[in-house]
Amino acid sequence: MHAGETSPTHDGYASTLLARIGNVMQNLDISEQSRLKDDILSTGRLFLMGSGRSGLIGRMFAMRIMHLGIEVYVVGETNTPRITNDDLLIAISGSGNTPAVVSSARKARSAGARVVALTIDTQRNTNALEEWTDYSIRMERRHNPQERWAYALTAPEKPISVLPMGSLFELSALLFLETLICTIIMEEQIPEDEMRYRHTILE
Repeated sequence: MHAGETSPTHDGYASTLLARIGNVMQNLDISEQSRLKDDILSTGRLFLMGSGRSGLIGRMFAMRIMHLGIEVYVVGETNTPRITNDDLLIAISGSGNTPAVVSSARKARSAGARVVALTIDTQRNTNALEEWTDYSIRMERRHNPQERWAYALTAPEKPISVLPMGSLFELSALLFLETLICTIIMEEQIPEDEMRYRHTILE
């Protein structure tokens, strides 16, 4: 922290994080969200791919998708079958250049499957993942990390990201996918008891 600056409170951080992620969500393309929902509901099988923290988010989403009664696989697990032209791959990569994710997207497209990317709307021209996708859900990028030092002076209506590295993308992607689950539950009228019945008992 720079000299003369005061440390924000925990509540202050929490409020700013929520506002910043909310700002990302508000700027998403609604039509693309609806398109992804329809693609998930019409797919033969759903595949999730991501590395690191993005991979953990994909696993969380896969679990809820299973609870909805949709056949789903996480790429890299031993029970993941061959992807086909009836299937859909959701590839999660903030940079759009994670080698394993790009490779999976390329192979999926080569097999005739549909591929959707969750990525960052960067100002760079190098997003190798999008070369192999049908379309992308683009999250707003993080602003300059130095803005964290100006936290106390930031106007609430223009929240900055006090989150380090890829956290803003990862948390925004998680919230986006959870919102997608909620939308499917409500539109398809899926009872929670039905979801709970599908939950594993081998714990």
